[in-house]
Amino acid sequence: EGDDVIDAVDGAVDRVDCGPGDDRVEADRDDVLADCEIAQLPGGRCSRVFFGGPGDDELFGSLGSDSIVAAAGNDVARGFNSPDCIDGGTGNDRLEGGSAKDELAGGDGNDRLEGNSGSDRLDGGGGADELIGGPGADVLAGGPSFDRFVGGRGNDRIEAADGIRDRIRCGRGTDTAIADPGEPARGCEKLRRVGPASARR
Repeated sequence: EGDDVIDAVDGAVDRVDCGPGDDRVEADRDDVLADCEIAQLPGGRCSRVFFGGPGDDELFGSLGSDSIVAAAGNDVARGFNSPDCIDGGTGNDRLEGGSAKDELAGGDGNDRLEGNSGSDRLDGGGGADELIGGPGADVLAGGPSFDRFVGGRGNDRIEAADGIRDRIRCGRGTDTAIADPGEPARGCEKLRRVGPASARR
């Protein structure tokens, strides 16, 4: 228990269980981490980081392709320069992609997802989410709650038809928005209004 600093950089594949408290760990790219509040990994390929703890976690991805599962808590997770998969789990999370093609899933809770550069997919999940695209052809998909969609530069696709009134603002490029009837949508070159059952057809 307590606030710990853990150095697990040894070239081997380790499992690090930080335990209660506000912990900081530096680990190899293939190590498995659990219940660690702050983690930093060196550059590498196919890094995998798992946060299984119930606390509020903070994770910065490595130079390689990371798979990040933040689990419970109000978490912050940021990718880097390679394609990353980031899952916020439960809680009110902030997820940010890097400069490559990323996949961000907010899960349950009121989340903020930012794609940044690259052609990204942002899936808000449950809760009232804010999905923000960036440069590149992004896909922004909401869930069964009030969501806010902000497209960026590039040809984006916004999937907002869920039976609940959302707010849609497309950006520069040729954007396609799939929305509920009567749902406000600004700056979208292609607008298709459908019911939630046929939203992704």
